[in-house]
Amino acid sequence: DALEMEMGLADLYGGARPLELPPLDAGFALDDPGVELKPYPSCRFTHRAIDAVLALREKHGDRELRAIECASDPLGLSILIYPEPRTGLEAKFSLQYCVAIAWLAGWPGLDAFSDARATAADVQALLRRVRVRSTRSADEEVELIFSDGTRASESVRIARGHPRNPLSDAQREAKLALCLEPALGVQRARALVDAFASLESIRDVRDLAGRIA
Repeated sequence: DALEMEMGLADLYGGARPLELPPLDAGFALDDPGVELKPYPSCRFTHRAIDAVLALREKHGDRELRAIECASDPLGLSILIYPEPRTGLEAKFSLQYCVAIAWLAGWPGLDAFSDARATAADVQALLRRVRVRSTRSADEEVELIFSDGTRASESVRIARGHPRNPLSDAQREAKLALCLEPALGVQRARALVDAFASLESIRDVRDLAGRIA
């Protein structure tokens, strides 16, 4: 069942049942296309919309927003089941929330998915103005509607972090730092990130272990 049931491995990664295993010499997805890295700590089905919002925010972030419209993958929408989340965990599976928090705060880190942030008045007010519809298009589209009635849109086909749209070194390091800061603080987190970046030149692994402890 884990392989062949609805929304099992074959459905999610192969798209067909019954499952047919390829020959062992046919190559592995781990090598080609390769491993995806998630830049945001939410369901991967929210990431193309977040990418689109961040691109729009960079261009129009100072404008007053009336509403946001999203055209999204139907499989993703079957998993993103919390239009009005009340916890940080529900927020990770809410397209409306992820779109709203990306517009309000930019690149979403761990703190964007706390229970307190999920129920904050500014987020709740905006996510109720996010309209979502299903699309069979290969692209995910986000359209902003501004207070003066004008619109701006952005389409994303391949989410940031995919091997064909990889994170830059700076983006990977920024994500690592955001994950480490709650436990280590800003300075220790930055020092550990720098240590990982120069891993090949570290003469004694105890130096690295000491930064983690």
